[in-house]
Amino acid sequence: MIRWSAYPLLFVLAMGLFESVLLGYSYFIILSALLFFTVATDIIGFHLRSVPAMKSVIVRRTVARSEQPGAFEITLEFSRTGMGLLPLRYYEGLSDGLTADGAWSGSAVFRGRGNLVRRYKVSSHYFGRHGVGPTTLAISDAFGLCYFSLRTGQVEYVSIPPRLSETGGIRGEPLRRTAPLIGANTSPRAGQGYQFLTIRPYTVYDDSRRIAWNRFGQVSGEDVYVKEMEDERTTDTIFLIDFGGSTDIGQLDRIYCSQISSALRAASAICRQGDRVGYFLYSSSRCFFVPPAASFLSAKELQLILKQTEPDGYFSLPSALRELKRRYPRAALLIAISPLLHREAAISSASEGLSLVRHRSLKVIVPDASSYFEREPGEASHALMTYLLEGQSWKPGSAVKLLSGMGIETIISSSRTLLADISMVWYEWRDSIAGF
Repeated sequence: MIRWSAYPLLFVLAMGLFESVLLGYSYFIILSALLFFTVATDIIGFHLRSVPAMKSVIVRRTVARSEQPGAFEITLEFSRTGMGLLPLRYYEGLSDGLTADGAWSGSAVFRGRGNLVRRYKVSSHYFGRHGVGPTTLAISDAFGLCYFSLRTGQVEYVSIPPRLSETGGIRGEPLRRTAPLIGANTSPRAGQGYQFLTIRPYTVYDDSRRIAWNRFGQVSGEDVYVKEMEDERTTDTIFLIDFGGSTDIGQLDRIYCSQISSALRAASAICRQGDRVGYFLYSSSRCFFVPPAASFLSAKELQLILKQTEPDGYFSLPSALRELKRRYPRAALLIAISPLLHREAAISSASEGLSLVRHRSLKVIVPDASSYFEREPGEASHALMTYLLEGQSWKPGSAVKLLSGMGIETIISSSRTLLADISMVWYEWRDSIAGF
């Protein structure tokens, strides 16, 4: 294609040639003709020779896992069968969040048929599926009047699992589960625990080992009492996580990465209390459910899911609750984690509000999206954060007030306090259960 700057130049040269012919200046006619036909020949030759030559270039991409965790080595092989000089530039299309090191962009010069190889490495601090490609090839003429580019090759995906810091406390859990548990639970399995609750009259169905002999015969001389202990109940906790496209933002960390990482870390502590943990990643186009199990089992299944997908769509809390109830009708503590960046994320009708109220075991944590950006005035990220958050007609704070007004415990968190807030919500709910 011809750049816009080339059209005025062609017009000026054509007018100069026409004027020189009218005036009859022979040297001016020769100079104008040379300039005009030089530029015209360059443009015509570019479209007839260079563009077809670049279209014949074949790009092959090879992706190999690097020894460095979370990194991949990419090899680009350019091959050409034609003759003649062909200088071109290339650059790889990379997903936002990928960091490239090496020759992911640059120039390649063919002096005939042959092959050229370029290598680079990609890595990311954000787990999930990231796209690499397609490769964009570009060429321009000697005067910079014409430019042509095309995309070639397929998009290939690299899968980056959660960092070891999220799973490090989970790997040793199978060994810990064989030892007596500590904390809110003091029994390695469900049943009566060791915390004293009350005294009640003895029945024939009671174990004689629980008779309170110090209370024997206090009323009628023959009355027998037994000790009633607190029950050690095994409960289920499900993390309902917003996996919509609005969570794939953040400069310091991606919101969805922070949500899942905090849930994984909290799951290790929860399962040490004898409970089970599940995960439900939901959006309008993503729906993944990991049933409650020991954290090292559910985390392993969650890792397989995260390696093959990325956030997309929008999140709706009522829709997520309905879908989760269909998949898992049993009672469980639901900890919903969402920045609630859309009006429909919390509630859009009275019937949906009624369905939310029915879930008394629902706890909602709202990460503050602004805490995932730098707050230095003048930086582009600060301007982007201000545009995204202040330009919304629906504020997350309004959703928090609405849910809290319906009796649903809702708190606002940040990128630094999200893990602590999850732990606080779980322990408060655990202590509120009868018998604890």
